[in-house]
Amino acid sequence: MAFAVVEFQAFKDNYNRFIIKELAVVGGSLNCQVLFRPPYSITQLNDKMRRTARWLTRHHGLHWDDGSITYNESLISALCIPFKIIYTKGREKAEFLREFHPNVCEIAGPSISYHSDVECILGDHERCAVSAAHTLNHYLSSSLHESGQYELEDGERLVTVVPGAERTRRSSNRQVCNEIQ
Repeated sequence: MAFAVVEFQAFKDNYNRFIIKELAVVGGSLNCQVLFRPPYSITQLNDKMRRTARWLTRHHGLHWDDGSITYNESLISALCIPFKIIYTKGREKAEFLREFHPNVCEIAGPSISYHSDVECILGDHERCAVSAAHTLNHYLSSSLHESGQYELEDGERLVTVVPGAERTRRSSNRQVCNEIQ
């Protein structure tokens, strides 16, 4: 499969590392949303991270104890690996996902306007990861369809992805990549 958009909502541990709560992978025929159980009790978080967790609960509606699947980084890898490229919005998310896939690119695009017609495990949850993933997937697909290319950030470079076998051009601050379809 050519590409997928991976989005997630997460808490952070005492070392400021992500603990994914809700994971969404949208690409090709795959439309996956996973709600992970926490790897340990919230009481093991320090005061700062517990306050952050409470803020995330108020803002995103996710609770530390929500979830039906045991937190499993192997599952995250397994869901990402079938794709040639993984896209996500946000540098921190892109850096995190590079632990699970060798080719992760940050999307440089619009603010996310969530799809209201996407079914979310959490019911009427307005900011779910699957809604964001569908929105970004639609953005990438339509940008590619309309112009034949789209732009995204990859680390510190601006990358333009073009379909098919067009030649790759590079300069010091801009790169054009071929997307395998």
